[in-house]
Amino acid sequence: MTMRTCLAKIIPALLFSLLVLAALTASGSPQTKAAPAKKAPTAAALPKIAPLPTTLAGMVRVLRETPSVPHRAAIESYATSHPKEAPLAHLALGVAALETRDYASAVASFRKAQPHLAPIADYIAYYLAAARVESKDFEGIAEGLRPVYAGEVASPFAGRSWILQARADKDNAPADAVKFLRDHYAELPQPDGDINLADCYLAAGDQAHAAAFYQRIVSQYLTGDAATRAAAALVT
Repeated sequence: MTMRTCLAKIIPALLFSLLVLAALTASGSPQTKAAPAKKAPTAAALPKIAPLPTTLAGMVRVLRETPSVPHRAAIESYATSHPKEAPLAHLALGVAALETRDYASAVASFRKAQPHLAPIADYIAYYLAAARVESKDFEGIAEGLRPVYAGEVASPFAGRSWILQARADKDNAPADAVKFLRDHYAELPQPDGDINLADCYLAAGDQAHAAAFYQRIVSQYLTGDAATRAAAALVT
């Protein structure tokens, strides 16, 4: 499962259902001297110009559908001029950056949003940890994920957060990462749980258990990132 697909399933409703930006400009084609004169098109024949988004929801949708520096800058400008909506704007900027693998920008945006969005602290904590793990910044990941487990209601990010913690420990403490995933195995989303457990077993030098979990993935999933990684691991 790609990061883009995963995030598409779990982005909260407060990020808005985003609007489409389409700015069309009308320009006439240059005419040569031999070209016959053309009548100006009527108003009805001209393409309709879609209104530029003026809401945060509209700008965020545009950014996520067509990521670009100007679209990101528009939201940053909106955040500056609308301080009450700035935390949501920074959250949206972080998610968009995470989707495009701009991890440094994602981390910066999530950190700006984090102090102001306590009702969804688990969302911010998960996204921030995900961006940090992807950028190989593993220090304090477990501490940063505490808001995911602090609420009375189970967070939708609990299982994925266990995986992030294991990934943070895999290189320096692979045996601990294996134990961590085994202790929380029932909570792990699959096949992400199994592929990461197999990777941790491999990092710990336990090739037999790693192969068993890679084989399980290959036998149960025909497509997807986990299946591709597992198949590649089995032939190396």
